[in-house]
Amino acid sequence: MAGSWRWRAAALFTLALVALVVGWPRGSRANGMTLAPALPRVEAGEVLEFHGAGFVPKERISVWATAPNQAVLGGGHFGASSRGNVRVQFTLPNDAMSGTWALTVWGWQSQTPVVTTFEVAGRPPEAAAPQVVVSPAAGPAGTTFYVSAIGFDKREDVSYWITGPDNRIYGAFPSGATAGHQGEVGVGWAPPPGAPPGVYVMTLQGTESGVARGVAFEVR
Repeated sequence: MAGSWRWRAAALFTLALVALVVGWPRGSRANGMTLAPALPRVEAGEVLEFHGAGFVPKERISVWATAPNQAVLGGGHFGASSRGNVRVQFTLPNDAMSGTWALTVWGWQSQTPVVTTFEVAGRPPEAAAPQVVVSPAAGPAGTTFYVSAIGFDKREDVSYWITGPDNRIYGAFPSGATAGHQGEVGVGWAPPPGAPPGVYVMTLQGTESGVARGVAFEVR
């Protein structure tokens, strides 16, 4: 069970970092692995297909998407072919916001995230309430960063963890918070002594709903 939780944490860390990507190419590569959308631009509510290659033959694949407001949406599981090719589909919500989205494909055996981006024509970003916010957005060592997120199930346990600029886990709390009656969660975290400066990402996930949120902040 502990190993399974650590794997889920690793996958979601990667996904939260996707929210920081600006200007990545639509077809990206990682260690010889490739991923690209069949169409570079789609409408909200449509099903978008992605094609990848270079994965471990027949390995299990998990798919996650990151919206422009850093909301994280799970996309299910798929399998690589005997040649290591991947064909996955992701269904956009009917109320998906406009902007650049990112899709991460994670191979269970290769343990390597492959990321690509695509454009969505949907509702204006300003019309969407933020799913997760952090205050302050940046601060010196010793600062306590407060994160608020919404969209979880009522009173469910919420796990959260923090990755640093060196990709190390600086805090992991398997059931560290409980959502309120409106599905809201608020937590605070301060970097430990010796934590390096740079961009950190906190990821939160509902243990029952699977809803995930990620937000970045900077330690100066």
